[in-house]
Amino acid sequence: MKLKKANLTKRTKRLYIVWIIANSLMLVMTSFTPLKESADFVVGSFFVMLFFSIYVFCMAMQDEFGDKDRLG
Repeated sequence: MKLKKANLTKRTKRLYIVWIIANSLMLVMTSFTPLKESADFVVGSFFVMLFFSIYVFCMAMQDEFGDKDRLG
């Protein structure tokens, strides 16, 4: 079975990089700072990253299955 390479735009590739950096920072902040004692911060950061992850996934799906004419 041959896998098809995803045809992502520069915007989505940058979004992936930002997503990785943001997830790493949230993990560090919730693990190694006094903020980990605050349940509001932990729950809030979880929902922020959850919705950001859904946004990144939707952008990737739009690039993969969206309008092929705009990609060049």
